Amino acid sequence: MRLTTLRTPDGTRAARVEGGSAVEIDARDVGALLADPAWRERAAAADGPRHDLADADLAPLVPRPGKIFCVGLNYRTHILEMGRELPEHPTLFAKFAEALRSRWSPTSRGSSPSTRAT
Repeated sequence: MRLTTLRTPDGTRAARVEGGSAVEIDARDVGALLADPAWRERAAAADGPRHDLADADLAPLVPRPGKIFCVGLNYRTHILEMGRELPEHPTLFAKFAEALRSRWSPTSRGSSPSTRAT
């Protein structure tokens, strides 16, 4: 089962992905859904509004995670094309929740208008 979090006019909603559609689930996001031990049953039984995925406004999957752990330089071909040696162990690092963005979220490189990314 594939899940996503959508932005809707009423806020974010968890959704089950079915082919090219997303079916809303009664949870504010995937993180809230997964906190329920019966999340699989809830997601499978959901019959909320449907959205075309091609037009859907996708939000970060879990908008407010407790922690974000990242693995850097873990793709062999990428490491080699950068001319680096393969690490003995993967590099791990953390990110702040504010770093999460969905595919169409606006981003900025600073607080002044002259430094905003377009």
